[in-house]
Amino acid sequence: MNIEKEIEKVGKALDLPKKIQTRAIRRLKEILESEDLMRGFSEKDRKEYTKKTLAVVIAGISREYKNPRRISEILKVMKVKNKKGIKKISERLRDFGIRLSPVSPDQFVPYFCDKLGLSDDTKSTAIEIIEKATEAGVTSDRQPATVAAAAIYIAAILGDEHRTQQEIYKATGVSDVTLRARTKELLELSKIEDVKREP
Repeated sequence: MNIEKEIEKVGKALDLPKKIQTRAIRRLKEILESEDLMRGFSEKDRKEYTKKTLAVVIAGISREYKNPRRISEILKVMKVKNKKGIKKISERLRDFGIRLSPVSPDQFVPYFCDKLGLSDDTKSTAIEIIEKATEAGVTSDRQPATVAAAAIYIAAILGDEHRTQQEIYKATGVSDVTLRARTKELLELSKIEDVKREP
């Protein structure tokens, strides 16, 4: 597998900054040189294993840069249909300094908003909504991307840049059912009505 081309493909599909792509290429080459890392995988499984390792590396590095991409969306670009073995790979990669550090919902906002063609004002409003939701305890035990998607959905409406639930799904991968649930939580519990009136 051509590592550079694979990462370039992922980078283009997911609008991944060049600095993240370059670092991912360098780190992945270093990691794959370790025979110990290949332990427990047959030759037949190594191609898929390599792609999954690549996904974890990109996810880990993108989180370091506060510009996260999810393993699921990376695997989708590479046409890997299951996440089997990802946990094991993630554990092994810790020895190489690759860690899937926690992600906050606001880190997804710039990426999602850019995909949706939303303004900087809407981005700012979405981040304000997330901050209020976090203060109210709404975001605990929730997938960060789902909270970000709901905040953006609300912010776009408030800013007269309405996007449909289907458009939100295409940009974020968050289903309409989950989007409605998160939106309801944010509206009910995080004092959203105060966002636009704050100085």
